[in-house]
Amino acid sequence: MALNIAICDDDKRLATELESVLIDMLDAQTINCEIDTYYTGEALCASMESGTVYHLIFLDIEFAKGAINGVEVGRLIRNAYRNNLVSIVYMSWEMQYSMQLFEIRPFNFLIKPLAPNRIEDVVLTYLQIAETRRGDFTYKIGHSTCKTQAKDIVYFKAGGEKLPCFLPTVAR
Repeated sequence: MALNIAICDDDKRLATELESVLIDMLDAQTINCEIDTYYTGEALCASMESGTVYHLIFLDIEFAKGAINGVEVGRLIRNAYRNNLVSIVYMSWEMQYSMQLFEIRPFNFLIKPLAPNRIEDVVLTYLQIAETRRGDFTYKIGHSTCKTQAKDIVYFKAGGEKLPCFLPTVAR
């Protein structure tokens, strides 16, 4: 399995540069990756609605007038699609948006123009966190102790309720 990344920005030049930085950085780390680029929030949402899953999304906040903005895309991802697993990295020319994002629980916020070293810091931090979430999960059934790989856990069930499991995986 590869690290699945989405870039969503209406600035095609910036999106291309970001993709290039990510590819070079992940190649140097010998990490397989798949990167999809979207130029509108609507296109990203349509892809996710059809079942596309991402580990990491680099999401612009401001799009063309009349288009859905990145804050609304984040709300859709978290609330309508109930996706709390994907890590969202917001990007903007303006720092003013940072406070509006708390309810969406972003992974990070990058100010444009994007510096390659900041992009690398964000991705390496994501990989470090994802790595700590890998491994075994130990549990008991009666008097028996059982073990399973944490990456294989989709949800926990307790008292008839499904509880989401927030364990993103990354293949190297």
